[in-house]
Amino acid sequence: MSNWRFIQNDNKTPIIWLIISFLINIGIGIIDFKLGREFSFSIFYLIPIVLVTLAFGRQVGLVFCVFATGTWFTVDQLNNASYSHPMIGYWNAIMRFGFFVMITWLLPVLQELEREKQISRMDYLTGIVNRRYFFELLQAELNRS
Repeated sequence: MSNWRFIQNDNKTPIIWLIISFLINIGIGIIDFKLGREFSFSIFYLIPIVLVTLAFGRQVGLVFCVFATGTWFTVDQLNNASYSHPMIGYWNAIMRFGFFVMITWLLPVLQELEREKQISRMDYLTGIVNRRYFFELLQAELNRS
């Protein structure tokens, strides 16, 4: 099993992680607002999106994509961003949303690839490393020494 899923399946933990991710998103929005429109801060909105996607999966991550895009767009409007055309702000929001969705869509794929990588290195019956992975480890140790 991969270490990507770090949320326990008890009753309180998911709510706590959702609240933490929500607060991180709001905090990033506040920092983004305080820095003004000169600084691009939109990549930091990925932090809560990644946390939620890794913890709860793609569907909840997509909901946070909408929330993060809304937070960014609100901050952009509050900072009185002036563009040459009124639709540019909406276009930027759509582009950021698309970027957030792509990351959210790819994270579970990366989780699955990591899981497959771990499975391919171990013998299913005995649980020990297979020949190919043994030689990879051996080569790494030889390089290290």
